[in-house]
Amino acid sequence: MQTRNKTYARSLIPFSAKCLSAAFLVFVLMAIDISAQTFTFSNSTTITINSSGAASPAPSTIVVGMSGQVVNATVTLNGMSHARPDDIGIVLVSPTNKKIRLMTDNGGSTLVTLADVTFDDRVSASLSDNAGISSGTYKPSLGASGSSGDGNTHGADIASAPASPYSLLLSDLDGDDAMGTWSLYVDDDTSPTTGSISGGWTLNLTLGYAYTNPSPITIPGTGTGPAAAAPYASNILVSGISAGVTNVRVRLNNLGHTWPDDV
Repeated sequence: MQTRNKTYARSLIPFSAKCLSAAFLVFVLMAIDISAQTFTFSNSTTITINSSGAASPAPSTIVVGMSGQVVNATVTLNGMSHARPDDIGIVLVSPTNKKIRLMTDNGGSTLVTLADVTFDDRVSASLSDNAGISSGTYKPSLGASGSSGDGNTHGADIASAPASPYSLLLSDLDGDDAMGTWSLYVDDDTSPTTGSISGGWTLNLTLGYAYTNPSPITIPGTGTGPAAAAPYASNILVSGISAGVTNVRVRLNNLGHTWPDDV
């Protein structure tokens, strides 16, 4: 199922920098969202979480039949129930083979019933390691696997999903083409408890235009203005688009600095 919504203007983000401390490299990705539209795709088939191993179906898939650059992505689990959610691991795999770990070893042994759980990078809340899970919106969350008393046993890989490495950032999908098969892998690592995601899952994709300058920016130990970062400024040329700008998002990728308060 697919629906479409218009994204309205939120803010324009001014960006400037002064650099006063130790040199590091910053790789920059800037995503410019021009007249973006949000599309909703759903697979309402129940996902049965078996007592151990892969859920059924494995994976649950959503086929996106339209092309466009992702500038924001969220995922909702519709009606999740489980007697011991700590056993669950969930990985989203995009058509470009980006692997996002949405949750692993969260919720302890507290019963969760028909919770609608949304994963969104833009919120501050994370799922708890041991406290119960309730309906709401959370960042992709990783429990403290192996901590005393919680019974977590998931390793680096989710057994039924493609192998790691996994990201914990849905924003790593920004700039990718949305078209293709999106796969949700759900795994239970410990018997005997079972569960389900009774309403399947929903994928919300905001599609717009993303422009990238992948060249590194070096931040020197001191300096302002033209003596600051190199290059100064780092530029992205936007051309061939007549639509008005309704929203701008800027991402700095792999920012590193010994004294970030100076930047």
